[in-house]
Amino acid sequence: MQFALAGFTKDDVSISLDNRKLTVKGESKGMEFPEGSEYLHKGIATRKFTDIFTLPEFVEVIGAEFKDGILNIALEKQVPEDKLPKQIAIN
Repeated sequence: MQFALAGFTKDDVSISLDNRKLTVKGESKGMEFPEGSEYLHKGIATRKFTDIFTLPEFVEVIGAEFKDGILNIALEKQVPEDKLPKQIAIN
């Protein structure tokens, strides 16, 4: 799972998992401008966001990495042995 988060830093983003609900939140502090300063154009949006995903059964979050404005969340399906399909022998 990937998010393009231009303008955000690792400290602006949080990830939580509760009862199979994966929540990704971001709130950019943005660039700090001295009081009274003006600028002509601010090209990167810095609004806050919250995305919530319900993970399928047996899918686990195994890690996350933030690099160059891209947040990668690694997911893995871990099906227990007793839930895997079985071959039944015919007698």
